[in-house]
Amino acid sequence: MEANLVSIHTLPELEFILRNVKKDVEQLWIGLHDTNMQMDFQWTDHTPVIFTHWHPYEPNNFRNTLEDCVSVWGPEGRWDDSPCNLTLPSICKKPGTKSDGSPQHQDCKQGWKWHSPACYWVVEDLKTFDDARKVCDEQGLHLFEQAFANSLVFGRSGDSFWIGLHDQGTSGSYHWLTGDEVTYTNWNRDQPATVSGVGCVSMATGFATGLWEVRECEASKAKFICRQDQDTSLSPDPPAPQPTPSLSGACPSGWKSNNNLRYCYKVFHSSQMEQRLSWLQAHLFCRTHGANLLSISGAEEEQFVMQVLNESFGDSEDEEHRWFGLA
Repeated sequence: MEANLVSIHTLPELEFILRNVKKDVEQLWIGLHDTNMQMDFQWTDHTPVIFTHWHPYEPNNFRNTLEDCVSVWGPEGRWDDSPCNLTLPSICKKPGTKSDGSPQHQDCKQGWKWHSPACYWVVEDLKTFDDARKVCDEQGLHLFEQAFANSLVFGRSGDSFWIGLHDQGTSGSYHWLTGDEVTYTNWNRDQPATVSGVGCVSMATGFATGLWEVRECEASKAKFICRQDQDTSLSPDPPAPQPTPSLSGACPSGWKSNNNLRYCYKVFHSSQMEQRLSWLQAHLFCRTHGANLLSISGAEEEQFVMQVLNESFGDSEDEEHRWFGLA
């Protein structure tokens, strides 16, 4: 059964890996690399890069030292581009099988761990990236890999997307416009920062894809993302918010969602609007469409938003920030 260095495509998959690594293992190889083209990261098993978990300011190819292979380090499993000749432990991955819709744990060899739909093997021997890859290849495995979307626009500068997070109620205490509890954050390094005026939160794309930063609400302008309950109409008078929107509802034309999310999403950008808006203007704009500025309650929702942004812009725009609704 084919295997390779491990690839990672969701946060739960990364968390599963971290739970099964010995506590004294601080850094290990995964299957992400940019050996073919600088800053164009690919998985060794050729699966698409749809999820990443970089440490702030990584990847950076530090001092042009050919940091072309990716390692996971620290208790949070953050990623770092590293010289490929480092000797580190590694993780292998191979496809698992199912019978009657249930995972067959016994299909994993002794010493391997099951996490649907694959088996994982933590190799604690210190190897270079290439040697680790060979070990997995010999076992029919893949190095652990994760999605990388922002490498194509690495090093560029640009704007941002507002989300619905702000500190207008109590300075330094952030809240979602929707009133939802703040249960998930994805702050950039040294964030949340203190600004001279009222602080609103934006989300970056490009090099800092998905990371949140505080900006002055009135002085800053950005693109933005609206989030709407499923099966609600786009009207100037939005209905009262429902505490548990239906997962089976339909989104209005032009809005997107998936089966696991309770809301519909739409990106508003320069092709649809004459100018960027302040956070308050973006908030009011969303309300006129029966929606709110984006609030994010978990990694799965943020990953879907990143997918929508990638579909909207691909590699055609420089690094951007978008307003969202935490305040």
